[in-house]
Formats: sequence, C-alpha cells, structure tokens
Amino acid sequence: MKEFGSALLGAAIGLLAVLYFIFYPESWSLGMIVSMALYALASFALTVFIHEAGHALFGISQGMKVLNISVGPLVLERHGGKFHFHYIPSSLGYVGRAMMGFSEKLNLEDMRSRLIRYIYGGPLMNIGISILSITAAFSVWHHPFLLIFGLMNFLLGASNLKPATVKSVFTDGLVIQKLKTEPLHESALLMGHQILLEESRNTDVKQWDSALIDTVEQLITSGKDPSATSFLHTINYFHLPKHAEKAASIGHQTAFTRTGKTDDLYADIADISYATALLFTGRLASHPGIENALQSIGTLDAITDTKRNAFLSYIQGDTQNAVLLLKKAIELLGVWHPLYLRGEMEKRLLYQMIDWIEKENTLELQPTIGS
Repeated sequence: MKEFGSALLGAAIGLLAVLYFIFYPESWSLGMIVSMALYALASFALTVFIHEAGHALFGISQGMKVLNISVGPLVLERHGGKFHFHYIPSSLGYVGRAMMGFSEKLNLEDMRSRLIRYIYGGPLMNIGISILSITAAFSVWHHPFLLIFGLMNFLLGASNLKPATVKSVFTDGLVIQKLKTEPLHESALLMGHQILLEESRNTDVKQWDSALIDTVEQLITSGKDPSATSFLHTINYFHLPKHAEKAASIGHQTAFTRTGKTDDLYADIADISYATALLFTGRLASHPGIENALQSIGTLDAITDTKRNAFLSYIQGDTQNAVLLLKKAIELLGVWHPLYLRGEMEKRLLYQMIDWIEKENTLELQPTIGS
C-alpha cells in the first residue's frame, strides 16, 4: 500500500510537469537547464522554511511557544526572551525542525489534541502553498519556477504525511499516527513535552518533582516505545553521580541489545547512558564485552561518539586521554546543540565525569607516592 501511494504521488507530480510543458513549452538550452537546477535548489530551501513556519504558526495557535526553528544549518533559537541565530549543521537526520513547547501544564488529552494540530501545520502549509503556486503557474504567471516551487511543496507536504522513520527521525505522519493511537500514559511524545515544560522552568533536573521522574522511568522500562530511551539522559541527570546504581538498573534493561553497528539514535542514547552510569558505579571497565558494546554505538551524534571514545580510553587505562575527550565533548556542545539545546545539564554531567575519573586516578596513585 505504501509503494502504491508513493507511485501515485510520483505519477501526479510527473503528470502536472508534463502537462505544463505541453501547454507552455520552453526553449531548452544549457542556460535553461542551469536555471531549472537553481529553481529547484531555491524551491527546496523555501519549501523547508514554509514547512517549519507552518508548524510554528499552528503551534502558536495552540498556545505553544517557539523554542527553535532550523532550516538546514541555520537555527533561530528563542532563549531568555530573545532570539539568537546559530549556524550548526545537524547530523540527526532532519533538514528542518520547528521545536515548540507549552507554557503551562495541560491534561494529557488536551496536550495530545493540540500537538496533533501543531504537527499537521507543516504539511498543510506546504500543500496549501502548492495549490496556489501550481494554479498560478497554469493561469496567471507561466513561469517554470512557480511550477517547480509548487511541485516541491506538494512533494514535501504529501510525503511527510506518510508514517515513516528516517535516521531515527519520525515523519509528521508517524508522529500523528503515534499520537492518535498510543495510550496517553504510554506516549513518549507526550512525555517529551512534559519534560520540555519542566526544563523550561528549571534546568537543574535534581530539583524536579520525583513523581515525574518515576513516570519517566516506568515508561522507559516498560519497553513499549523504543524512543522513550531518549529520556535516559534525563534519568542520568537526576540520579548521577550519587545514585549511580539506580541509574544503572534502569539503563541495564534497554542498553547493549543490538547486534553490530547501526545508525540508531535511541539505541546510542541507551548505550551511552548505561555506560555513563556504570562509570560512576566503578564497574565500567569490568563489564562483560564492554569494548565491543561501546564500539557498536553509531556516530550520528558527535557528543555521544566523543564520550564513547573517552570510555574506551578509560577502559584501556589512558585516563588522561579520557579526560581530554570529555573536555572536547564540552567544547562540542558549544552555545547550542540540536539534541542537548543549551546543554547546561549535559555539561554539568560531563564535569562530574571528569572529576570522578581524576579523583579515582589520584586514589590509585596514592599508594605509589606513599611508598
């Protein structure tokens, strides 16, 4: 059925293009081909912007606030009541993103309804613009840019409504499907927005309501939604370093379960979070098969990749390089990061990891110095 839908979409786009050039033929030349390529590039960038603007406008209409909007590497972030521009290429699999958050606590049913409307905003904006642009190309202004722009919007809008996963990133259609079908208390998407709301109020997770953390832990350990492992970062921020055994017991249920190296962001988060908890328990180096398990972690996120390399250095006894790599991870977070945002909680944890390794190394050296 999915293949039929894709074929139908392609056929519709092809038919419109053929009809346009039959009714309004162009004189083809090298210059015209170059122009067409430039029209396509410009159309793609504008189409992505329109898609994200649609999400943002629909989100605002549902009482949400803009956290950040990305189009390629260009990021507009709202922080401290001001807007900030960043140039940060994302390796997380999306070409655009409109990240929105709620300003107040809502019941889950109301939150779900508002989120569905917000997610529909992007594709509907694209489809609406495509209708206007294609109509104008056939009636008001016969220019190939309008046709290409309209077809690009139609393609992005329609294809985004199909439920699918691309590099661990959900299409709008899959997000809508999950919101409509998953039980309220088993939805990682709804939990994610509850966490975003709490984070906007207080970036120190240790001060959060323990009842919310308990709910997050139950969702992770239930295994009903693999994407819930993305919250293991939050669990570590809450428990580490003092309650490392608790964090490790939660991470143990989801970590190191894949065979071979795969590009799976959620598996990467589960694995690196569990390894971090093991570090603070003192059992990282002795964990069975730990080196192979760490090497299976993907490279989608540079921070995770750098932490993995730090753990490998630590296991091999090179604590100096491990500390240097953790400091590099702090630098990589920069001012803003597509996964960690301002990164305050992650930086705090990385400094705690550095302190732990340096103190452990000092304790190991003391007998030698004393002798």
